[in-house]
Amino acid sequence: MPIRNPRLSRDKIAKYSDRLRQLQDEGIDVESLEECQENPRVIDILVAGTGENTVFETRSGGVVYAVFARLVAVRPGLVLTDWGLSTDYDEQVVPESFDTRKPVCKLGGQEFRAREVLNPRIEDNLCLSSGQIVEGWLLASGLRRVPIEYGDFAVPFEIMFWDQFGNEYRTNGKLSVLRKAQWDNAGVRRGTGLDGLAATGEPRQLSLSEESCKRYLKLVADELKEKNRGKVTADTKA
Repeated sequence: MPIRNPRLSRDKIAKYSDRLRQLQDEGIDVESLEECQENPRVIDILVAGTGENTVFETRSGGVVYAVFARLVAVRPGLVLTDWGLSTDYDEQVVPESFDTRKPVCKLGGQEFRAREVLNPRIEDNLCLSSGQIVEGWLLASGLRRVPIEYGDFAVPFEIMFWDQFGNEYRTNGKLSVLRKAQWDNAGVRRGTGLDGLAATGEPRQLSLSEESCKRYLKLVADELKEKNRGKVTADTKA
């Protein structure tokens, strides 16, 4: 299991503080290191339902995790530098790395469109501004198969993200299991988004947090439309 430091060294804190000051000097709205540490709620993490999130066994005996997530930045100046996934039965789940020059990310006999995979973006330090929404696949590999007693549905998992200050953000979800006999000759997996269909092709039931986020985004969109409508009316009268 990779060792992660919950806090950054003084040198790294100074480095990121200097970068924040540079962004402020350029007129970009960011918060100071002290403000970031005082406000723990900086990101909302939403994961897709059981039909979309899967753990599957490969033909070679490996185990692959595919989780579709949406990240909503709450405050500016957030940089995600690392992420991880954990389960009760396997402590050796590790995020995968991919060649970003290729259009497709291959893992465990499956293919994912590279532009929908978040792994490389987080490896390169994913910068998020306030209100920005990013969604895509998080792909990882483990060592242990899902024990039979967990069944093939609603297997619990937890996902973690770390920012530039070493702060950790967590959420949990459920996985469906595709055992080796069920996982043959599948094509490129395309993320349908949290508002789309599940991997089964059926409409996916949203959780309460997802419904809340969806309503919030609709309110923001409606408010923006109303402002634009008012601006057009004022311009017409002028």
